[in-house]
Amino acid sequence: MVSPWCAIIAVGGCREIYALKYHVDVGIVGVLHVLHGLLEILFSLAIGYMQDKELFVFACFSKGRWGRRAPWLVCHCPLMVVAMYCSWAPPSLDKNFLAGWYFVVVALGMWSWEQVLIATQAGTVECYPYKEERVVVEACNVAFTAAGVSIAAVLIAVAYQFELAEHAEIRTALGLACGGIGLLSLPSAYALRDARQLSNASAVPAFLRSIGEVMRDSAFRWLAAENVVSGIAGGTLT
Repeated sequence: MVSPWCAIIAVGGCREIYALKYHVDVGIVGVLHVLHGLLEILFSLAIGYMQDKELFVFACFSKGRWGRRAPWLVCHCPLMVVAMYCSWAPPSLDKNFLAGWYFVVVALGMWSWEQVLIATQAGTVECYPYKEERVVVEACNVAFTAAGVSIAAVLIAVAYQFELAEHAEIRTALGLACGGIGLLSLPSAYALRDARQLSNASAVPAFLRSIGEVMRDSAFRWLAAENVVSGIAGGTLT
């Protein structure tokens, strides 16, 4: 949990860096932040469907050897590393380029850390079917989550001490540090190989029907509304 939560804070929180240090128009950054909030809802639906349906990755990974969840983590941890590095070390400081770059790398980060989080959380239930076991695991996850958030906060604090637009070497160092942390969750794939809960992936309904079923759940509607309001609030605050 260190890597995805570090990515959520470090990548998701770099909007102030782009606005204050790279001088991207704050209105554009705010609008993009709202769009990211909407994308997060769609990504959660699509990723949950993909993992339940067991799409794509099992052409390269043996389910008998890797289980149901580990392949998703193995595939998306490197992608998360790329997003973490690129968000802190953009190849150009042109303001128009940076606006598009910010949108793409944060969206890439969101896609990858949602894949890792969903695989980890769903895999925990499948590896540890008893509540008493999951209580212990979740207690450890809370500690690792706090560590990831703390590391990201330190990176952001360091970034504020410099004029990043004038120091390419510091941007690169921050990107490498952030990307290196993204690899810390990769060993978790070894434990997730035990997530072998039997499933009938062919019985998972079509994507649009799945969305309809999820939207009938009031808990998901509240979560979606929270994402939208949070995106608007964050964009307005920026």
